[in-house]
Amino acid sequence: MATLESVKTKINGLISDANSTTGKSDTTLTSAVTSLKAGYGQGSGGFTWKDILSGSYIRDNTSQSILKVSFCNNIHDGAFAYLQKMSVTNFTMEDPSPEDRNKNVNIGAYAFANCGKGLSINEGLLRVTIPNIENIGERAFNECDILMNVNLSSYMQNINDSAFFKCSNLNDIKTSELNCRHIGGAAFAWCSRLNISTVNAYYIGARAFYGTAINEITLCSGYYDSSGNASIEEYSFADCTSLQSVTINGWYTLRGNLFDGTPLTEITLGSTNEPLELSSSLGGSISTVKVPMSMVEQYRQATNWSQYNIEGYY
Repeated sequence: MATLESVKTKINGLISDANSTTGKSDTTLTSAVTSLKAGYGQGSGGFTWKDILSGSYIRDNTSQSILKVSFCNNIHDGAFAYLQKMSVTNFTMEDPSPEDRNKNVNIGAYAFANCGKGLSINEGLLRVTIPNIENIGERAFNECDILMNVNLSSYMQNINDSAFFKCSNLNDIKTSELNCRHIGGAAFAWCSRLNISTVNAYYIGARAFYGTAINEITLCSGYYDSSGNASIEEYSFADCTSLQSVTINGWYTLRGNLFDGTPLTEITLGSTNEPLELSSSLGGSISTVKVPMSMVEQYRQATNWSQYNIEGYY
């Protein structure tokens, strides 16, 4: 697992290599670094990188515009981390060629971390479009204050821990229905402008959507796996102060205090073979749980559900 220090070590090593070979200073480091390390140079209209390596385009206090890169399979750890002043408004990866259409993109840990940190919304907003995303690494967009929207793929495997942590201006992921097998802890925590309506996920980590602007949400576990081991971890929707409606379809283990600090007073559960496993309480002000009429008595007798008023629906 990448750490902040390991990413910085990679970045510093890459810069040192570039300086000793090209004579360029840190603040004027250009795409020659990637050409030097990967053997892929600059093409017309964009960058023709096979993989975007760690520290490929590091800038400290330097304005830099990167508009388009060609399709590649990996954006490595820390590739664009700590770009503190950016004239970038759109980071776009071209669609894959026919021979690459079935290939997926992995975004490494800290890849865009802290881009524009501390800049105001009036100083530039970043829009990221990358096709075929399969995995987003730990803290890939951590505290990227100027990130406004990111075009996520329709079907993903992993959004890792804190991937979009404190992206305070993120309000659009280009889909109202997020399909991802694994959503890590605090993945979207404190994305205070983010509102989505449907999450199809097998695992939702602790505080995954903590403090977001979600107002109604449908959660479904069966999209990727029907083995019955899916879970929603502690405080995953806590402090979502606009949350008014929650529907859970499919089988999950529900950990404690999922909805602390929300105005919710009831939730709705879909039809399952047996009651969902509840480890303690749902949290918040929830008093009523609506379940299919055929399951009312099962829920009233199930562990930890008796604390709620169980109502049936047809």
